[in-house]
Amino acid sequence: MSNFHEQILAFRWGKDKSAYVNYFVANPKMLDELAQCIYQLEEYPIKEYASWMFMHILKRQYP
Repeated sequence: MSNFHEQILAFRWGKDKSAYVNYFVANPKMLDELAQCIYQLEEYPIKEYASWMFMHILKRQYP
């Protein structure tokens, strides 16, 4: 499992959602992989939590 997928799955159970959002904000190249994960409809739960994380990132960047 890649570090990317580990971050997605950790986001699922983590209490501090902002820490996982910070990871992707600090690594903008990972945003492309996050978007691809959503658009390519990866299996549950990756796609669902990737889209949820993407919404948290957008809320942070564009309050």
